[in-house]
Amino acid sequence: MRRSRSVRVATLNVNRRLFSRREDIEAWCAAWGVEVLLLQECWPQTASYSAGPPLAGLWWVGGDSELGAYAVGEEATSLRHQAHHLEVRVGGRSLHDVYLDANKARAREKQLLQVTDRLGAAPTLVAGDFNLAPAPEDGLYGGQASTYTKAYERQALGSLLALGLRDLGLGSGEFTFERMNR
Repeated sequence: MRRSRSVRVATLNVNRRLFSRREDIEAWCAAWGVEVLLLQECWPQTASYSAGPPLAGLWWVGGDSELGAYAVGEEATSLRHQAHHLEVRVGGRSLHDVYLDANKARAREKQLLQVTDRLGAAPTLVAGDFNLAPAPEDGLYGGQASTYTKAYERQALGSLLALGLRDLGLGSGEFTFERMNR
């Protein structure tokens, strides 16, 4: 069996600024050689865009204000499973872009379980904005370890990881979640 070539995938939460930060995103993708770009919080929900803006070297695969994807060099398709879950198929791979509820722990738990159930066999990649800290030391809230993420959310994340996936940020020393006191 011949192994397919690697694909450079990036995921960004653009905080509803895809259109206003287009040039910065293009430059960043070009500098890093991004071939598939998975986005969260693409543009304001009140905007009437039907697709993302043109990005040099990338084409819009699909999505909406919450999740979107671009690709280069290969034909790609997108499938929307839930409001929080966009699947992109490219080069024989199944890439899953997620944006979990930012405010409700039980909603995040349910969304994680829905993504896990949808995957079946382990996919190539699940990426996005999970809005949770996998372990207390992975999140800060006002300079203290976060209590934002509940044990049942971490259990649901564990079910996803049990499919043979691993959290690339876990244990890296970089926070995967930080909320500032305002």
